[in-house]
Amino acid sequence: MVGRTGLAGRTVWDNTAALSASWEPDLFGKVRHAVDSARARQQSTAATLASVELSMHAEVAVDYFDLRGIDTQTELLRQTVVAFQAALDIATQRFNAGVASDSDVALAQTQLQTARSHLIDLGVMRAQIEHPIATLIGESASTFVLPASATQLAPPDIPDGVPSQLLERRPDVAAAERLVAASNADVGSATAAFFPDLMLSLTGGYESGGFSQWASAPSRFWAVGLPLVGTLFDGGLRKQKLNAAKAIYDSAVADYRQVVLTSFQEVEDNLAALRVLGEESGAQRMAVNAAQHELDLALQLYKGGAVSYLEVVTAQSAALANERTAIDIASAPARCQRTTGESPRRPLECHLRCARDRQ
Repeated sequence: MVGRTGLAGRTVWDNTAALSASWEPDLFGKVRHAVDSARARQQSTAATLASVELSMHAEVAVDYFDLRGIDTQTELLRQTVVAFQAALDIATQRFNAGVASDSDVALAQTQLQTARSHLIDLGVMRAQIEHPIATLIGESASTFVLPASATQLAPPDIPDGVPSQLLERRPDVAAAERLVAASNADVGSATAAFFPDLMLSLTGGYESGGFSQWASAPSRFWAVGLPLVGTLFDGGLRKQKLNAAKAIYDSAVADYRQVVLTSFQEVEDNLAALRVLGEESGAQRMAVNAAQHELDLALQLYKGGAVSYLEVVTAQSAALANERTAIDIASAPARCQRTTGESPRRPLECHLRCARDRQ
């Protein structure tokens, strides 16, 4: 009889080389929805960044139009100072000739000095607009200089029939739409959590007591597994997560709807403002011509001694006020028109506020 040899107390070498691989098929779209949600949120963040950049560009444009408006008013006041100086010379000559009182000279001097004071004040206003432009473009306000130009700029005309597709290009609208898409994908992920996960695993390799035996068939092994993992009871956790995802989705849809409605309102407001400002600009230009004609008549009558210098002062004030109002109206479309969706200025409200300031 041959006795059996046991392994107790002996050291046995077990050489193993194995490779394992696993794959989880996305049967119910949980991974796909998670990827879609992440991508949509990234696109929403990019749209928000674009909205901020567009707001900065719009602010630079608005400040630039304001700056050119001030340059135009500065040139107007310089011409006015020259005209008031000429009127003062006329009043002085008449006073020296004994045909006018010293009150005429005092009135002319008052008008001249007031115009010079307004001219200096415009220099302060120009600096207060030039410095923000420097900050917005990333330059030091102490070294930034924008040469003056009295050219009155006008924003490009906007056609009345603006297609609604253009609103989709607004970054704020795009950001809100992408948040809706991300929330919808989150609802899909929360729904997929109710279904089990299937895992496909494969393991194979060699195992033997010595390396020389690896090439033999008995040393080879492999295993295939298809585990199905699912949660049987979670105390309502998945249901509450689904309800929360649906509530967030409803909120995102409501926000998107509000953004779209606000966008349409802003477009209509600006179109109405442009139309009204165009009509007001034409009427104001007629007022400027009438005021200038009245000033010319008053100067002629004063030279002839038919009226007092008070009539000239009144005509001068009216002409200057109408000229400055015309410049303000010409700059109003650029100053009040803003449809970026980032804290937009209401054009009609801005126009009415500007009108109250002029009064």
